[in-house]
Amino acid sequence: MIKKKLIEICCGSIEDVILASQFPVDRIELNSALELGGLTPSIGTLREARRRSRLPICCMVRPRTAGFHYTEDQFTSMCIDSEYLISNGADGIVFGFLDEDMKVDVERTKQLVQTIHHYNREAIFHKAFDAIEDKDEACEMLIECGVDR
Repeated sequence: MIKKKLIEICCGSIEDVILASQFPVDRIELNSALELGGLTPSIGTLREARRRSRLPICCMVRPRTAGFHYTEDQFTSMCIDSEYLISNGADGIVFGFLDEDMKVDVERTKQLVQTIHHYNREAIFHKAFDAIEDKDEACEMLIECGVDR
């Protein structure tokens, strides 16, 4: 059986969303500051993107550049941002938590996945995966955490 490949476009603005929606793509990952590796988009950007496109939109939740190990305050902020994005139309949340040893932060990942799944949305682990040395172990940990992709 041949499986269809899905095409996801990473968008950093309303203009990107409008342009992407004109092509045969399957979904959008909405960010801000793509030149910095992608940060959390504003609620206004998400709401306008939802108004301008019928494609599924998953939102990045990343409060800063410089790694994927976050303070407790940053983690709390990311959880709040996730709930606001979901309540304003996000179809999924794109995130990544690493511990001090550059491995999946299982506790935080499970906590955010549980919140995302509570709203029946998709939990996506992002490019933090690229910083992990043992990819096989990380895949097993992410499956255990309930990450969707």
